[in-house]
Amino acid sequence: MATSPFPLRALFAHEESHTRLDELCEFAPVAAAPDEEFVFWFVRLVEWLRPPRGRHVEPKLRFLAAQLAKNAAWKERFSGAIQPLLERVEIDRLLSGGGIPREFHFGGAVKEWLLSCALPTSCRTRDGAHIVRLAFEERDLAWLGSPGVVAFFRPLVDAVAAAALRKALREALRDLTHQLIAQAHARTSAR
Repeated sequence: MATSPFPLRALFAHEESHTRLDELCEFAPVAAAPDEEFVFWFVRLVEWLRPPRGRHVEPKLRFLAAQLAKNAAWKERFSGAIQPLLERVEIDRLLSGGGIPREFHFGGAVKEWLLSCALPTSCRTRDGAHIVRLAFEERDLAWLGSPGVVAFFRPLVDAVAAAALRKALREALRDLTHQLIAQAHARTSAR
């Protein structure tokens, strides 16, 4: 990394996370915590997991798994935070609105840009699409596609929550399909 004459710029120029693993595990939110604590914790977890460019996520996943195996209290807090987050997130909003502009005119596009780029966003949400926009960057697709990511998180989710998540996904996909068919039908009948 090239040195910068501006020390603050150099401080923020690297890609490493400032989040510490022990903080993530020890201070993971408990079930009674408000939504914003879970979302903020998840955003910090993704920041910690995000590998530097050109590297893979597997070493961090192995390190995290080893630390959770060594410390039962951390594992309990960690999986105790994943579970409620998955139960609370609104999957249907993620699938129906994720990536689709809410306003289809120039003013709406400018408003959307200002809200996403210029103003800070709140973690007080259950909207899956909003949570994904808060936590992930476009370059995260490379490491999210790794089979190790799903293999790591799968055992942390109990069977009841996994079944509820699958049911919510099925219902949201069905609703999304109905919306797409209705839009396609509306366009053909308007001609």
